[in-house]
Amino acid sequence: DRQSFFRRARNLHLSLAPTRISSVQIPRITIIDRYIVREVVAPFALGVGLLTFALVTGRLLKLTEMVVNRGVSLADVAGLIGYIMPAFLDLTFPMDVLLGVLMGFGRMSGDRELIAARACGMSLYRLALPVLGFAFVIWAISSWLSFSVRPWANSHLRDQLFERPIAGDEAGHSDAFLGIFD
Repeated sequence: DRQSFFRRARNLHLSLAPTRISSVQIPRITIIDRYIVREVVAPFALGVGLLTFALVTGRLLKLTEMVVNRGVSLADVAGLIGYIMPAFLDLTFPMDVLLGVLMGFGRMSGDRELIAARACGMSLYRLALPVLGFAFVIWAISSWLSFSVRPWANSHLRDQLFERPIAGDEAGHSDAFLGIFD
């Protein structure tokens, strides 16, 4: 019974070992990796929300003026905000990744967690791997937004701005939207 316990423990240890694909070692996602990503994601998400809100707020006065004075519907304004959102996210994602990394590692450093990880034998390069993975995922999403979603949104924004008339305006409402997206 004791031998079978050690045999199962050894097999469990071997099954948790990193997998190898033709001499390239692929590290597994460990608890510390998930913890570091969680520490970076929270400030990143907060930054996305706050910085995007700040950019939308910069346009809010003109959008409110359009609703009140020009008769543009709230649905049209919400559509406009949706069409300009990829441009805003394209600006905020890099700043938010930086914010998330600085705040996440700053908190971990303040709580002496980085010293504890170093004392356990983890290098700073190993601690940076989850952050690099997270940054790569955000880069891929940002590239997709920049090269696919933003051109589509810009064309639909242009269609909505210059081809759909509003009440009392036969030529389209290009003059109603002047100054919003400059």
